[in-house]
Amino acid sequence: TDVLDGELGNSALQHSFGVDYVHGPFGINVKANFIGSAAFDVNFTVDNRDQLKVDNNTIFNLGGYWQVNDNFALRGSVTNLMDEEPPFGTTGIRNYDILGRRATIGGEYRF
Repeated sequence: TDVLDGELGNSALQHSFGVDYVHGPFGINVKANFIGSAAFDVNFTVDNRDQLKVDNNTIFNLGGYWQVNDNFALRGSVTNLMDEEPPFGTTGIRNYDILGRRATIGGEYRF
């Protein structure tokens, strides 16, 4: 039988951890997403596949905001802060970040 647990896209170990800190009008958050090692197919062997598994993958994200006044706030974030490459052969697997480091900035104004 083909058990999916432990295969790409369904790693047996997947964890997220985040920390937020708020001080007055400022806030910052850091999040880590961990995906444990996984097999391409748990039924593969060294006889039928040259690459059997991929290693652990951890992505860190950083965000922050500043409430400038009652009506206006600024915020920004960096996804995949360390520009971690996805493991070889995982392009298109939904769990892995294939875009690399990227940043966003935004603002909000309330009338």
